[in-house]
Amino acid sequence: MKINYRNIAEFPKKIGENLVYHNKNSSFNQILEILPPYLITFENSIPKNEYVQFLNITPIKSSEIILEYKFLNGIKIPMHSHNMIEIIFILSGNMKQYIEDKEYNYSIGDCCIINKNIRHQEHFSTDFCALFIDISEDFYYKIIKNDCSFKSNRSKYLNKRKIYKLIEKDNLKTDWSKRIFFYYKPINKEDIKIKVIPILDSIMLETIKKEPGYLMVVLGLFTRFFSLLDNEDIYKFEQYELNLSSHEKIFSEVSHLLESTKGKISRKELEEKINYNSEYINRVVKKFSGMTLLNYTKIFILAEARYLLENTDINILEIVEKLGFKNRNYFNKVFKDKYGISPSEMRTSKCMNETSEDYVSLEYRYEVALNESNFSWEKLIKYPDK
Repeated sequence: MKINYRNIAEFPKKIGENLVYHNKNSSFNQILEILPPYLITFENSIPKNEYVQFLNITPIKSSEIILEYKFLNGIKIPMHSHNMIEIIFILSGNMKQYIEDKEYNYSIGDCCIINKNIRHQEHFSTDFCALFIDISEDFYYKIIKNDCSFKSNRSKYLNKRKIYKLIEKDNLKTDWSKRIFFYYKPINKEDIKIKVIPILDSIMLETIKKEPGYLMVVLGLFTRFFSLLDNEDIYKFEQYELNLSSHEKIFSEVSHLLESTKGKISRKELEEKINYNSEYINRVVKKFSGMTLLNYTKIFILAEARYLLENTDINILEIVEKLGFKNRNYFNKVFKDKYGISPSEMRTSKCMNETSEDYVSLEYRYEVALNESNFSWEKLIKYPDK
């Protein structure tokens, strides 16, 4: 699919089956929700040609989409945060990013890993090619649990990586309240080209080809990528921890409670756990999400509804009762408002994709690029002639 937008403000609330934008009109903090296990976005910024191109690749069938929009020099994505971990890797050029209120500049080989709940924004005022890899909580756990080795007595143990600091040691639960991001600065650029980028290429290609067993291969490639980031001969590591304001801490606690309970928690229970009255909590939630506490809670309830529709055989009426909606008509309305399709359509058509006549499939572009002597992702993002 090829979609053109005149400016970044028209970036859609929902991009295919990949991301959902919440509070999309906020300049303070938009919230991005990832839908597939992981999402790899190749971004190509060329200001002199007045465009930025995106290539989104996920394990979900027919989920790729290319977005192109013209922009004014120096434009930036609005400040946003995620419900997932984001890895940013610079393939070429230089990229500018703001994390909270501080500017960071990245060059080829630089890697930044951002935890959930950290506000940030990218600028498209420079030439760069970068990979943005978003990893859901569930897939993050799978990577950790598959990153293991064996001792001489045949007992198995989990390997320790710096990125795994984002979890609690005892129970493998993600500590999303940690406002941490990691910065990896390459020591030797040649090592990046020879050792690191080929691993990222392989993750992309495995996800595109989807051959039998590819998800297990991708899990292994991610652990190998993380081990290279930990290699002190290749990267210099820096950890940054941001302090929470009192309001940010409240919002983080509310988000964690809503996520862990799938939205099934009363205002009274929130008051008891956070030690603030519901009206004050509502004002804080409104400040950070642009939504009332009620509407913010619906995000988590509807996410659970989507999960049940896609992964279980529970009938829709049972889901309505289970999640506490007053009737099916109301459930249908709020579900369609968020996802663009009805619950019935979600269940019967889990993968929706519309393509234009001039669309050239990613698989075809991959074959063309791979057969050329010098493979590059810049070639893959363009439309070759048939």
